[in-house]
Amino acid sequence: MQTSVNTCRDRSKIHCLNLYEQTPNRHSSGAELAAVNYPAYFQALQTERTIAADDAYNDPRTL
Repeated sequence: MQTSVNTCRDRSKIHCLNLYEQTPNRHSSGAELAAVNYPAYFQALQTERTIAADDAYNDPRTL
């Protein structure tokens, strides 16, 4: 399981403030996702404030 807190200031990229990964029980930060590389995810963010995906690897909003 993992969870993260992110910020998206200009809608062109998301910056990770804190990522927690249950295995191996660690925190990290600084990763960025560009909208051009993840169009479905950024489209979902325009219509939903939070994307609660039980299976993020297979949820069409997070591909």
